[in-house]
Parts: sequence; C-alpha cells; structure tokens
Amino acid sequence: MTVSAFENYLTQELRNSISDAINAAIVYGTGTGQPTGLLTGIAWDNDNSIETATLAADDLLDLIALLPAGYAGGAKFAMSYATLFSQVYPLKTSIGEFIFASPESGGVYRLFGFPIVIDDNIPAGTIIFGNFKYYGCNVPQGIAVEVSRESGFTSGLIDYRALCIADAKPIIPSAFAKLTVKAA
Repeated sequence: MTVSAFENYLTQELRNSISDAINAAIVYGTGTGQPTGLLTGIAWDNDNSIETATLAADDLLDLIALLPAGYAGGAKFAMSYATLFSQVYPLKTSIGEFIFASPESGGVYRLFGFPIVIDDNIPAGTIIFGNFKYYGCNVPQGIAVEVSRESGFTSGLIDYRALCIADAKPIIPSAFAKLTVKAA
C-alpha cells in the first residue's frame, strides 16, 4: 500500500469513528459535552411509550397511534438490525402472512408503509417511531482530519487528529414514540 493510499484509508477510518460516536450520542447522549440522545433526552411515559413482554403486530400499530397525526408525514421506525430480524420480521397476520415487506430496490425496508432506519446503537428490543426532522443536529464545520509531521520529527512519527464539533437534541419530544420489548 502506498503512503497516500494508507493516509486516505486512515482518514476515512477516523471519519467513520467520529460518525459512529455521533450516532451513539444521538441515541444515548447525555447532553453534557455531547448531543442529547433520543432515549435520554425525552421523558418517556405512558403517553409516548409502550412496554410489552412479547411483540405483536398490534403493538406496532399502537406505537404508530401514539404519534400525533401532525408528525406522521415523514415518520420512520428506527431499530437495531437484531430487533428487525429477530422480533419484527417474524410477525404474521392472523392468516399466517408476514406483515413485514421485503426491501424495495435500493434496500429500503418498510413497515406499515413507513421506512425503517437501522441503527445498532438502539438497544435490542427497542423501537423508536417518529419524525426525525424534529431531532435537531448541528455540525457547523463537518469532520476535520488534520496531520502533523512536526510533533514527531525526531522519531519519524506522524500524528493524525480527527475533530468534529456537533450538537443535537430532540427539538419537539412529542414527535417521537417508543416501544420496548421486555422479556419476562
């Protein structure tokens, strides 16, 4: 591998690491030194969340019903890959047909007509349904990757630094609803 190819690879890996950290903060962030996450930044109660021991199609319909109609246009389901294929995909109608549609061309999964976003930062058994336009995210300068050859001149070392200033939080908490499957 050439030096320039290695530097390109390293730069991309650093950017991916920053993106992964931002994605994790969007789910779990505390709001202190990081974005405020969906799971931590919304007061979840009986008005906006459901807890069930086993997932049924009616639970998903109840989740959709929790979202005020004004936010339904553009709403999406968000869940982990594990939740999608171990708990949602196996659901069937009363006549034994799967309720889950296979992905359209382009790999878009849909459930009851709503797109599904896969994010493995969301814990298994948790499904968020909402209009993500109402989760504000500000990344004013993108991800910067900088290189310094000066700091390690005598030892032949090169330092790489990835930096991103980001802030995010739920702007309108009522634009989100949550379903949690708690096994008994």
